[in-house]
Amino acid sequence: MSPFKQLLLHAFAALAMLGAFTAVGAASVVYFGWYNVAAVAQHTLPVYKVLDTALRQAIRQRAKHIDPPPLEDPALIDRGFVHFHRKCVPCHGAPGIAPEDAGQGMLPLPTNLVESARNLTAAEIFWVLKNGIKMTGMPAWQFRFGDDDLWAIVAFVKRLPDLSPRDYQAMERALAEKRFVPIPAAGEGGDPKRGKVALLQYACATCHFIPGVPKGARIRGRAAKHANVFAAKWRVSSGGRRTSSQVAGSLTDGHGDRGRTADAADGQDHGHRVA
Repeated sequence: MSPFKQLLLHAFAALAMLGAFTAVGAASVVYFGWYNVAAVAQHTLPVYKVLDTALRQAIRQRAKHIDPPPLEDPALIDRGFVHFHRKCVPCHGAPGIAPEDAGQGMLPLPTNLVESARNLTAAEIFWVLKNGIKMTGMPAWQFRFGDDDLWAIVAFVKRLPDLSPRDYQAMERALAEKRFVPIPAAGEGGDPKRGKVALLQYACATCHFIPGVPKGARIRGRAAKHANVFAAKWRVSSGGRRTSSQVAGSLTDGHGDRGRTADAADGQDHGHRVA
């Protein structure tokens, strides 16, 4: 064997050993609980850098094809302010208003939205509002607000850098009596993917599971019929009358008894309804 091939062989062996030791080390950190997951312990700098880079790049990639509508309409900004003040301030605070206790106790701390307004595009803010961020406490709002309301919040957030505490208080006084009813999120009936997300977003999976059905399996026949009735009784209002069929569609994935859909069961008592 030539010296060059020997060198390559030794290099590959060294890399393989390094990879094995790294994998064992990472598994040990996870299995033995060596990494402190407490909210009072900051991430190490390398972990923080990796997570922050992944976050920024993921948002950028997924928002780059979103086209924002015009956001300068004062009525749109006012609507966004009302939703922002009720839903966002408890965690993020506002000019002259500190976050509430829950927001102050999170790790990572909820972002200063003045900074977000400066560093993120309107499309990126919209994507974050609609989809949330895993393991940060940032919820997805797409089942609580329609796109029009989400863009209204974006319009207000983009104005935050120009608002002083006095300006914010003036808006709060001026809009104190305003009651904007959230516009329901639109959804197409029978969309299994949206139904699957709805099962998580309405915390169905916290209590409910389907015995004997492994992940990725489809419900068929008699079970599919019960899935449609179940979805009708636990209707989700955000998608209108069709959202219940989305949930059923997620459970049946297009199979099972179509003789009785969730919409056909609307005439029955819906029992517990999730608003």
